[in-house]
Amino acid sequence: MSYELKWTDDRGLQRTFKGSVMADDVLTSVLTVHGDPRFEKIRYIINDFTNITDYNLDDEDIKVLSAMGKAATLTNPGLKVAIVAHNSEVLNLGEFYCQRVANSSVNCQTFEDLEACQQWVKC
Repeated sequence: MSYELKWTDDRGLQRTFKGSVMADDVLTSVLTVHGDPRFEKIRYIINDFTNITDYNLDDEDIKVLSAMGKAATLTNPGLKVAIVAHNSEVLNLGEFYCQRVANSSVNCQTFEDLEACQQWVKC
């Protein structure tokens, strides 16, 4: 498993990816989170890609993930989704995800800095 889930006391989730990340890893983590009873009550998700060494995600994967994200807003409208990464290609995929969910109730933004990301999700 190349990710870790940390449910926070302030109704948030920090999903941290490490090492080599494959599309199936991200998909599995999304299914795990959406299937968890705590998902309905969380206010934000931070997707932290700052510690990855390699990734295998493309636009087609993002289309699938964004469709799942939009569907999840039926049970949790107004969810904030943050994507934080140092890699510019991963940030571009994050921007593509945010564009794909823009016509839903998901509030999505990308960040290069984890601290700025944490401030945004909590305001």
